[in-house]
Amino acid sequence: MSAATVFDSTLFGNIFGTEEARQAFSERSYVANLIKAECALAEAEEAEGIVPSGTAAVLREHCDVSKIDWQLLAARTEIVGYPVLPLVEQMSKWVPEETSGYIHWGATTQDIMDLASVLQMKHGLEIVERLLRKVTSTLEKMSAAYRDVPMAGRTHLQHALPITFGYKCAVWLAGFRRHVKRLEQIKESCLLVQFGGAAGTLASLGTSDSGIRVRKRLATILELQDPVITWHVARDTVAEIINYLALVGGSLGKIALDLIVMSSNELNEVAEPYVPHRGASSTMPQKRNPISSEVILAQSKILRAQAGLVLDGMVSDFERASGPWHLEWAAIPTAFISIVGSLHQAEFALSGLQVNKDAMLANLKSTRGLIVAEAVMMDLAKYTGRQEAHEIVYKACVEAHENSVSLQEALEKSSQVTAHLASTDLSKLCDPTKYLGCCQLMLDELLGQKTVQTDDVDGAGSMNGQETSGGTQSGQVCDRCRRYVFDQLLNASLIEIAPLAIGTKPADISSHLQKKNPLLWGWGEDMISIARSRQGPEPVIGHMGRLVSNDDQIAMFAGSSTGVHFISQAEQQLQMLRIHTDTFPSSVYSLYLHNIWGSPPKDSEAQLIAAMVGQFPRNAADILEATIDRWTPLYPIVHKHSTLEAFHRLRDDPENGDLSILHQVLGLLALGTLGLPGTCTQAHEHFLCLSEKYYHMSATLTSKLHERPSLPTLQGLEIAQIYLQLSSRYSVASQLGGMATRMAQNLGLHRHSQRFKFDPLETELRRRVWWCQYSLDAFSSAYHGMPRLIRDQDVDTDLPSRVDHDQVSRESVAFPLPGERSQVDTALCMFKLAVIVGEALEKLYTTTRRRGGVAKITQLQAELTMWERMLPTEKLTDTDDDGGDLLPAVNIDTFEVAFLRAAFCNATVHIHRPALAFTTSDPQFSVSLITCGRASAELIRLFAIGIGDETTPRRLDAVTIAHLYPNGMHMLWQAGLTILFARWKGQPITTDEEDEDLVRTCATTLRHLRADDANGSITQCADVLDMLQTKTFSSKEAQPPVLDQLQWNVWDWPMASALELANTLDAMPLDLQFEPGLGL
Repeated sequence: MSAATVFDSTLFGNIFGTEEARQAFSERSYVANLIKAECALAEAEEAEGIVPSGTAAVLREHCDVSKIDWQLLAARTEIVGYPVLPLVEQMSKWVPEETSGYIHWGATTQDIMDLASVLQMKHGLEIVERLLRKVTSTLEKMSAAYRDVPMAGRTHLQHALPITFGYKCAVWLAGFRRHVKRLEQIKESCLLVQFGGAAGTLASLGTSDSGIRVRKRLATILELQDPVITWHVARDTVAEIINYLALVGGSLGKIALDLIVMSSNELNEVAEPYVPHRGASSTMPQKRNPISSEVILAQSKILRAQAGLVLDGMVSDFERASGPWHLEWAAIPTAFISIVGSLHQAEFALSGLQVNKDAMLANLKSTRGLIVAEAVMMDLAKYTGRQEAHEIVYKACVEAHENSVSLQEALEKSSQVTAHLASTDLSKLCDPTKYLGCCQLMLDELLGQKTVQTDDVDGAGSMNGQETSGGTQSGQVCDRCRRYVFDQLLNASLIEIAPLAIGTKPADISSHLQKKNPLLWGWGEDMISIARSRQGPEPVIGHMGRLVSNDDQIAMFAGSSTGVHFISQAEQQLQMLRIHTDTFPSSVYSLYLHNIWGSPPKDSEAQLIAAMVGQFPRNAADILEATIDRWTPLYPIVHKHSTLEAFHRLRDDPENGDLSILHQVLGLLALGTLGLPGTCTQAHEHFLCLSEKYYHMSATLTSKLHERPSLPTLQGLEIAQIYLQLSSRYSVASQLGGMATRMAQNLGLHRHSQRFKFDPLETELRRRVWWCQYSLDAFSSAYHGMPRLIRDQDVDTDLPSRVDHDQVSRESVAFPLPGERSQVDTALCMFKLAVIVGEALEKLYTTTRRRGGVAKITQLQAELTMWERMLPTEKLTDTDDDGGDLLPAVNIDTFEVAFLRAAFCNATVHIHRPALAFTTSDPQFSVSLITCGRASAELIRLFAIGIGDETTPRRLDAVTIAHLYPNGMHMLWQAGLTILFARWKGQPITTDEEDEDLVRTCATTLRHLRADDANGSITQCADVLDMLQTKTFSSKEAQPPVLDQLQWNVWDWPMASALELANTLDAMPLDLQFEPGLGL
């Protein structure tokens, strides 16, 4: 017998732990998990093409803990200091030579040891959770059973106020319910996979993302969480798990201490379950010691010691701890065995606890009413005031103590008391069973079983027309009640009683519904009863989407609501029961897509494709390449090399061409020929003259592609959306965006790439195409003031990789070296800006959630500030005191950086402009007004720089930026209006001269960008700015503008509605009466 601790001792082992816990944390289990980790690593590397196919299967076939030479392993571990190298040496001898070389490929010792520890902790937490829920369930039963059993509540070990034993149990229960919730969070955040290699960099697997992909797949195989970065020396997750166990141990220790004191002979209120000779003494036959509680109390201190060890283990040196890590080896098994033993003892003690209700009542009354002295004081205070009442009752308490009389007897001797309280009143006040406060109410709420009735007979929650605690008046129906009424209406499907909904109390509606449809009502009550009787936290809803094939054998994403998750469950169940061993045919998963009438005959497309290909320009390949290079930094929709290859195949063999590729090519040609005159000889700006030819050709194909959802089709739709923006057909772009968004979701692009198996190129393209459409949706929604079509809670795909066109192929992905820029860096910036803009729309521009605006604006501004730091900037202007807070001027030599700067300014306006609806006295109004003004000033300067260069490329850039979401001519015009509005509100953005120049520049820029301006709208907008600039900055006495001076009604002009930002909350007339102090 070599056991040295209470945990592995034959004598004490089952007192301080359980056999299940010891097995889970035995060295045999640990080594088995080391082997499991090595095999899982091989499987992950095999799946990613790192090691040869079949490696994992060979390892699992030949490697088992039963083959371990324990003496050799122990001897070699003593020499090496760690067991992994000795284990790998033995495993290498078990497998064929051609496989042995791939064991432990790319890993380091700590990777495998941490994986084994995490797997042990995962198993350990399963045991802890099972016992924790049992103890929680027992406490729930005790709370309900002893709800009304009065006893003395004690503070500083003296009687304080009456409580019930059920209330005491419920206090214990509340802590354990919180522990159950914490455990759910810990399982999600702390059980991390470990794979980082020697220094955590995964350098052994190269500079590509191969190592990261292996780590992610390893996490999936072992059912662990994937961390963002290696955690060799970031041991907070281990510390959190062990400290969590210590927290549970502390709660158990509190219960144990209470039970120890309550089971003393003097109190005799409880006793642990009777088992012959349990707690007996070798010399005192009468003894019945609370053994379980004593062990639990000791365990709480053992657990606290382990928590301290792992906290010390967090303080480790550099990239591999040289000692602190070893603390975990001792603390983890000890903590888990200890908490399991403690929970086991607690379940034994509590489930069979003997409760002496008579002793509890006797102890409650033992102080002869003194325990309810507060009750007398509070009632007497109504007549004498609280302080005087306290002194009167205090003297009576002293009298009761010294003369061994009851509190009531002492009180009746005081004329100060009897002058206000009769003997019958005192008798009620001095009854400790009548002064339980909210014990039962809090207990009921905790258990979800509210049984106490109020005195409000009509159920409205108020009495005698007085205001309730909720702030409602009698006769009014609050929002909660109104929602309750409508829920009942919907659940019962009783539309005919809808007129009762408004102004009717829930009790009346419930009664009416029960009469109308008792069957449905009874079903609803059953559901509510099930929900209330649930023990522990709610389970997590499982979702599992998958790709299924439609009738054209195109892979489509099927979400859980289609039934795929349920079908898969059913399939697994019948296979487990061996009812049917074959898998379901694929059609059962895609039945919802099936066309029972068959597809209509399709016209021949070969001639159409050939005719359109014949109209390609001779330099089409050059145009395509230049267009892809131009747009990749913002919208990396296509992959250059594969697109050019597809183009050449289409051009060389049009009769066998793909309609989706043709649509894509025509869209790129339209983008690439913007600004070229073609054969047009008219004297106007040739922005669309040539490109329209190719767009119209592509548009004729759009209707044919509705029934052909595919990645190439979606790419063509996204290209078309960009072209439609540049050609000012924003409504068409918005409609097409809706089609593209749904197609992207149908293809499953919104789900994480790990869910599907595609080659590296298609995986990367799926990410890029999704995020391009995500950005188009967010920016289009902001542009049009419409709700977003994409909800962030439905998206879990990751961002595209930072790789150039020539670094990704069907076979592999090669990442740029640290410090090197990639072609898509600016696109990634734009995607992240789209997320912020989308979040702003969700939080600030909804019709229902309009409160908490200041906090929302602050949070969104913080995100925007962080985003700006990622933006490439090459030079900053010197700032002085007046302009120190202005946005930094940037070198906008690149089209994409100029676009992002403009988009940033407009995003800032979208975030802060809602605050301009606040009253001017609100601090946020001034902050947001200045922020909007500065962003507007920067936007005007950016566009002024663009139009100042008359060279064709720069002018084309300026026009392009002005027309792309989330920018727009309207935002530029509103920028000028914002400069004026700030002055009207007494908060000029810069000096008089600069502000005037900004407004003048804005009007001039609008005229430069107006192009053909067929209906003269942009010219009208510029004229409005000129008029307002003249009236605002004129040295003459300012007069309210007269609307009939204009040839049009400015209030009918959509953009002019921004003038109403003065807000009627400010009680400011809407006749442009300027605030004083402006010298106008």
